Amino acid sequence: MDPRNQTPISFVTRRIDQANKDMDPRRARFDLVLVGYRTADTQAALRFCAKVFGRGLVRRRVLVLNRAELASELDLDRSMWEVVLGTNTHGEFSGWQEGLARLGEPERGVIFMNDTVTTHRRFTHARAAALLGTLRSLDGPALVGFLDRGKGVYDYRIAGVRFDAWASTYCFALSRSALALLDNKLFEPEFVDRVVPGGLDESTFFSEVSPDLERVLRFVLFEGGWYRAQRLTPENTAQLRLKGRCIVAELFLSARCPQLGIDLRDPFSTHRLYRRLDNVRRHARRALGNFKRLARASSALRLGNTL
Repeated sequence: MDPRNQTPISFVTRRIDQANKDMDPRRARFDLVLVGYRTADTQAALRFCAKVFGRGLVRRRVLVLNRAELASELDLDRSMWEVVLGTNTHGEFSGWQEGLARLGEPERGVIFMNDTVTTHRRFTHARAAALLGTLRSLDGPALVGFLDRGKGVYDYRIAGVRFDAWASTYCFALSRSALALLDNKLFEPEFVDRVVPGGLDESTFFSEVSPDLERVLRFVLFEGGWYRAQRLTPENTAQLRLKGRCIVAELFLSARCPQLGIDLRDPFSTHRLYRRLDNVRRHARRALGNFKRLARASSALRLGNTL
């Protein structure tokens, strides 16, 4: 096909397909651990894995069910997936750790995902292509993920460990050598429990975090920064503490890696064309959303004028 006749999506989709065709299944360099909780989200994530992560890249696939009922609710090809019943004690992080336990001593790097990858997070074709391109050529100890950074000059610290960037853990990967340096542990449960003691007082919900980071964490959980943010009540404190512990585990994983000699690698830093395509899509979605809101407001105004 003439590249001039391709849409951005068809161009990227062809690159993803070609990347998978070019990889030899006998030399697959990664395993994959997916943690599921909600049925529709998990089913969508399973389709995403089948489309993006071919046999040439991924050898073993482990699905951790953080809700037991998922076992009977999913349309799952069990010849492709090893299924583990998760405890959900620490959300996706306990699930990923239980998936690692199923894999045993790591023979390859591992790709980690949760079930929001294509629904809430809307993982684009451009992100998938950039991730695949990075994983194909990955060497040395590295955490591969799309990095977020604080805007402005802030002091982000957890237990005295400072960081200014972190990988979003809805989809990330660790090389085999990085897993070895981490002693095959993504997080320490006792540590995150201590940093997020919880309770009914927002001012003491977190401990051992810098004031700047505490403000961000409280905004995310209680003030609308997360799409399910709520003010603390006796009914939701356990749910919000679980989310808070997952956030702290995510941040501290990225904070620890440089201390251990593990690089943080953003796929967009070396695949800038895909970054531009992703930005175009993001801005287009935002413009469409604004147009729909304007249309609804205009319709409501017209209706009001006829009453």
